[in-house]
Amino acid sequence: MERYNVLLDKKLYFRVSSVIPGFLRNAGIVKKLILTGSGPYEFARRLFAEGRRLFGVTPFSGSADLVFCLVSIPGGLADTARKRGLPILCRLDGVGIDAFGITREEFAATRNRLLETISISDGIIFQSEFSKQSFLSVFRNMTCPTCVVPNGMAERVFRQYAGKKRDYRGRFVVGGRNSPRKRIGQTVDRFINSRFSRNCTLQVVGDIEPQSRREHQSVTYLGRMDPADVLALVADSDGLLHLDWYDWCPNLVIEAMAAGTPVLCGKVGGTSEIVQGSGVVADLGDPEPDFSNIISSIPDIDQDRFDSAMERFVDFCKGWKGDAREDLFLSNIAGRYHGFFGQIVNSGKACA
Repeated sequence: MERYNVLLDKKLYFRVSSVIPGFLRNAGIVKKLILTGSGPYEFARRLFAEGRRLFGVTPFSGSADLVFCLVSIPGGLADTARKRGLPILCRLDGVGIDAFGITREEFAATRNRLLETISISDGIIFQSEFSKQSFLSVFRNMTCPTCVVPNGMAERVFRQYAGKKRDYRGRFVVGGRNSPRKRIGQTVDRFINSRFSRNCTLQVVGDIEPQSRREHQSVTYLGRMDPADVLALVADSDGLLHLDWYDWCPNLVIEAMAAGTPVLCGKVGGTSEIVQGSGVVADLGDPEPDFSNIISSIPDIDQDRFDSAMERFVDFCKGWKGDAREDLFLSNIAGRYHGFFGQIVNSGKACA
């Protein structure tokens, strides 16, 4: 397999190098890759840690074969790439197209930035088919090669929790960043209103606005936690409730898959693509989001549909034995990135 040397600009290097001991000491690799990024970096950290073995990452100031960016392409780097005839590959997620609670001016500026990113990219990676189709519904003239690759976790994490003893105790978790579409407050409310609050517990991870907190003896608010502690909490639970209206490829759900913990999610969005048979995908009655305009409101979770979904999910969790989701092993995810890198590099076609 042809391997790539991966170059990092200062911004990304200082974000990821602290978690990659010896990251800059690999040698003897043929290809060179300029790598930069902006926005969330958690998956980048994981990918680069695996890439240390697969790609052979090292600093290098000479020639390169490809520019790879996260979310957006810095103008200076784009100019450099064009001067040197390098193709540009970008990974896009929901940042920018997910327009909720912003002004018309912010909406227009964000769409213009995305349009520019897409127009100068020679290849684009999406986290889910839902993400890809959402972008295509807005940017209909997208013609460069695309690839759908989800996030992943290191195989050692999957192995750590493989075969763990499972005794159903009725312990569930909900969490994520404080975003309206995550509907964490709604999930807590529907849980409290359901009969399951009488014999199950719900632990809430993340920053929840005080007005969204509803106190109940079966609900515990844990606030922000270290990522390792979140993973341990999810691993120790019977199931994760992820009733986001729509999502792209949430890391928390990937972590649940790694911990062998089943997930309850809605059918709208990219989460169901990750969960597959490792949980319950429920019809919550949610409409498909319209990304052509600013999203002004978030649909409510129907109580009856929640109750029905929880009924199925509890039964599922009681019989769940866990599985090793090899498709989400980061070594396999990194391999798919590597294959797309090769497709772009070997095509020899950089946008003018």
